[in-house]
Amino acid sequence: MSCLGMAFAVVLFLTGLASYHGFNLDVEEPLVFQEDGASFGQSVVQFDKSRLVVGAPLEVVTVNKTGRLYDCTPATRGCQPISLNTTSEAVDMSLGLSLAASTHLSQLLACGPTVHKACGVNMYIKGTCLLLDSHLQIIRTVPAALPECPNQEIDIAFLIDGSGSIDRADFKRMKDFVRAVMDLSKGTDTQFSLMQYSNLMKTHFTFSQFQTTRSSRSLVDPIAQLNGLTFTATGIQKVVRELFHRRNGARTNARKIIIVITDGEKFKDPLKYSDVIPEAEKANIIRYAIGVGDAFQAHTARQELDIIGSKPSDEHVFMVDNFAALSSIQKQLQEKIFAVEGTQSTASSSFQHEMSQEGFSSILTMIGSYFGASLCSVDVNGDSSSDLVLIGAPHFYEQTQGGQVSVCPFPRRRAKWKCNAVLRGEPGHPWSRFGAALTTMGDVNGDRLADVAIGAPGEQENQGAVYLFHGTSELGISPSHSQDCVEDMVNPIILRLNFSLVGEPIASSQNLRPVLAVGSQDLFTASLPFEKNCGQDHLCEGDLSVNLSFSGLEILVVGSSLELNVIAMVSNEGEDSYGTVISFYYPAGLSYRRTLAIQGTFMVTFDVSYKATLGDKLHLRANVSSENNKPTSNKTTSQLELPVKYAVYTVISRQEESTKYFNFSTSDQKSTREAEHRYRVNNLSQRDLAISVHFWVPVLLNGVAVWDVVLVAPSQSLPCVSEREPPQQPDFQTQMPSSLVLNCSIADCLRFRCDIPSFGIQEELDFILKGKLSFGWASQLLQKKTLVVSMAEVTFNRSVYTQISGQEAFLRAQVEMVLEEYEVYNPMPLLVSSSMGGLLLLALITALLYKCGFFKRQYKEMMDNQPEDTAALNGEDIHSETPDPPLSE
Repeated sequence: MSCLGMAFAVVLFLTGLASYHGFNLDVEEPLVFQEDGASFGQSVVQFDKSRLVVGAPLEVVTVNKTGRLYDCTPATRGCQPISLNTTSEAVDMSLGLSLAASTHLSQLLACGPTVHKACGVNMYIKGTCLLLDSHLQIIRTVPAALPECPNQEIDIAFLIDGSGSIDRADFKRMKDFVRAVMDLSKGTDTQFSLMQYSNLMKTHFTFSQFQTTRSSRSLVDPIAQLNGLTFTATGIQKVVRELFHRRNGARTNARKIIIVITDGEKFKDPLKYSDVIPEAEKANIIRYAIGVGDAFQAHTARQELDIIGSKPSDEHVFMVDNFAALSSIQKQLQEKIFAVEGTQSTASSSFQHEMSQEGFSSILTMIGSYFGASLCSVDVNGDSSSDLVLIGAPHFYEQTQGGQVSVCPFPRRRAKWKCNAVLRGEPGHPWSRFGAALTTMGDVNGDRLADVAIGAPGEQENQGAVYLFHGTSELGISPSHSQDCVEDMVNPIILRLNFSLVGEPIASSQNLRPVLAVGSQDLFTASLPFEKNCGQDHLCEGDLSVNLSFSGLEILVVGSSLELNVIAMVSNEGEDSYGTVISFYYPAGLSYRRTLAIQGTFMVTFDVSYKATLGDKLHLRANVSSENNKPTSNKTTSQLELPVKYAVYTVISRQEESTKYFNFSTSDQKSTREAEHRYRVNNLSQRDLAISVHFWVPVLLNGVAVWDVVLVAPSQSLPCVSEREPPQQPDFQTQMPSSLVLNCSIADCLRFRCDIPSFGIQEELDFILKGKLSFGWASQLLQKKTLVVSMAEVTFNRSVYTQISGQEAFLRAQVEMVLEEYEVYNPMPLLVSSSMGGLLLLALITALLYKCGFFKRQYKEMMDNQPEDTAALNGEDIHSETPDPPLSE
């Protein structure tokens, strides 16, 4: 059974599931399985006797999830995707690049060697394998978890010039630069301290204080300038002796770095550089010197800067014209400080086509072993039951060896998975990619145990080698190889065939044993020469050329374009070319992914790190060469440039705490009320950037005050300016009375602009527009209800950055505040008028009744009903006698 680590079929042609003992193939009517998944058929394995599992490692399943397995059944002639719940760590793992099955346990091992893990500025690629049961569900993951990021401790001390020659604005720009550099270290094990110097020395925070408060803004913003003379050498000595000390939090095993920022030569310093630089070098402190301003045009000043910085000067010394230009060297400084240890180049990397899968580049590195890139199950004792699986990690790197293969017995039941041995190639070949291909060889040495062959295509300067390892009686693989074969493509291939005959006794011939006749040839040797097609003159000379293109791409957007495809067309107008090599030179931030080749045309795919810093143009170069090519000419080199922008995701939003409603009356027109509009700005990008935040607030309507507003910024040191802008509509006075919205189209507005030179990753800033809102202007409008609208917008350098697709609307926001006028009613006139009306109505009714004789009839009836003894009514005297009271006894 062949267990090659790489296959190239996209459409899978099957010959039927043949018997273990048969060798015939149906070539007339093959059974075809076909799916739309990218790279479907890259790997195929027979599983559980009646089905096939097919890998499609390049299929994009969901965001950050690549690779899918398919369960294909001949009976239904169809394939179904296998649903697997992989861990969140398994980012873009290319699941299904390699497959291996155990026959007796009905277990399947599916590997994806490209799990991405970000560690600071480095991107690591590790391999992960899934062990599946007979129902194709995950039993366990190998390894159980990805290894932790390598720990590289860095201690950085800033020494900043606070002398009187620096004005306040420039000193603030220097502080902004320090903050920006500190923010660039996010994701790394870096700590900071800072000392300011003039003729005085002041430690503003130590490494210990940084461990307690890691906010660059709270540590740097309060720093006030000392003023005075320039004692640079004394400052360096004080940093070396005090800040880089354990009592101040300096770590013993950390890389020690000092960054000196100054605007000129030292002045009246009692110490010389020769007194302090050797002390810094003895302490293994790397020194970066940054000179700012015109003073460094002088030779002596530049020479002093070179003395301050470590050697070589071109790697450790920076000069800028002014403090505003400090931001231009932030990224360069980051690349030099946080580059991977052991890498040399900070500008470009190169790789040869045959060795391009190592995945290394100098600054943003993709490092990983590609664990699981190749798989092979092995039946060691030939009992038709798989005993172990070989798992290749061809990109495993050590100083003298490259690649390794783990020998892993299939676990029994729920036993813990354990790989009990590791196979390696010969030392001295760190780029050999040992384990890129694996296969069983059957019993090569006659011990009735299966042997395996392991390929190392990068060995012998990419000529390649194959190693043979024998099986052992313990159902394992011997850790020592028995031989290795190297193909040189030039010397003839030698074939040797040995004949021997040991037969059983033949009864009809008196039990004689058959043997070869004496003198018979028992060894046959044949040679297959390597032929060079050099024409009649027998002088082989190739005439190679290479041309590059970006396949129609006009601009590379870092952070949005995850891959970059480069088309390399190689042609040969001469005679056969031998040992042809294509070398690519590409910047840090790109890492090789894969190559597809079709008749002299190569499509090379690079991963583009979302953290890559490529400048404003990507430069890429390719060179083609061979052992017998003509002398180098311009045809053998091709160069390309591609404009570069960086995707960002910046959001400004209104906050719910904003004032939303006021009502007022005409009597309130001379009063004011406090109003607030709140905005929040978030950087959801994967990089820092410089932004400006703009606010527009209506403050005057036709000469009448609207809102006496001020801007409250998140920091007093944040530079914000304001200016008055006239209405945007020239005929606003004719539109004004009927308007429902009061904004900058009809009102004079105050525009605020706040410049943020370094808006950190995941940083959040809050702004408040607040002040007294007046109501006198409202009488100019015919509407009872009006919306007072403020607007905000985030801008940045569009030649450098671009908002991610579909998110442009989040760069703008507005807050609407409803103002509603209500009527105030006085009840007194209503009461008076109602009372008067009631009295008038009563008088009218009385007059009507009188006129109708109502009161006369009542009087007559009263007189008619009077009693006769009412003499008093006739004028007669009436006497009444009261009886005497009884006398008491």
